[in-house]
Amino acid sequence: MFCQNKCIPGASVADKVRVDPEAIALEQARREAEEAQRREEEEQQLAEEERKRLEELREEEARQRALAEAEEERRRQQEVEEERRRQQEAEEARRKQEEEEEEAQRKQEAERREHERLEQEQRLKRKAALDEFYQRYGFDGVNQPRKGGACQVIKTNVTYPLHRAAELGNEQLVEYLLQEGAQVNQMNSSKLTAAQVAKKKDKDGSHAEVLRLLGQAIKAPSGGA
Repeated sequence: MFCQNKCIPGASVADKVRVDPEAIALEQARREAEEAQRREEEEQQLAEEERKRLEELREEEARQRALAEAEEERRRQQEVEEERRRQQEAEEARRKQEEEEEEAQRKQEAERREHERLEQEQRLKRKAALDEFYQRYGFDGVNQPRKGGACQVIKTNVTYPLHRAAELGNEQLVEYLLQEGAQVNQMNSSKLTAAQVAKKKDKDGSHAEVLRLLGQAIKAPSGGA
């Protein structure tokens, strides 16, 4: 309320105060505008704060997502490296096994060849010794008899290489003849086997080794059955 005129002493209240509706409306409008502006500023401030909060939240989410992706990438790389290491170890194990197998095959082949060489050497040595024996005592083969005697008409003495070698007490020739398939139970014209001949000739164990070899040969067929 605003007084248009100076208050006159003694005047009534109605005469002293006059209400200006327009001024009141303007004041009210001003206050409302100020309040609206204050609310708008508060809303803007709240909106700005919300925007900042949302932006910070997005940034935090982006940071967490980046960390998660980095961790996932690190884990994936670790798995790749672990798989590569396993494959490398498996490859090394396979290569080592192949090398060991190849080495074993080479060793086996070398042993086989050495065995064959020794066998061939032994065969040649045996053949040379038997050829010399056959030629010296007139035999034609391992189980081929040799006939002889002072009087061919009256009596023919028949003997075999194994009997002659047993009679001589030559264990090496006996062994060679047995290896060549000499018949250990073959009898000569005196109805004696090679073992019986050796036993007859044995003096103080002179034919012991020959008897041992012939004894083993006699037992071999029954023992292997």
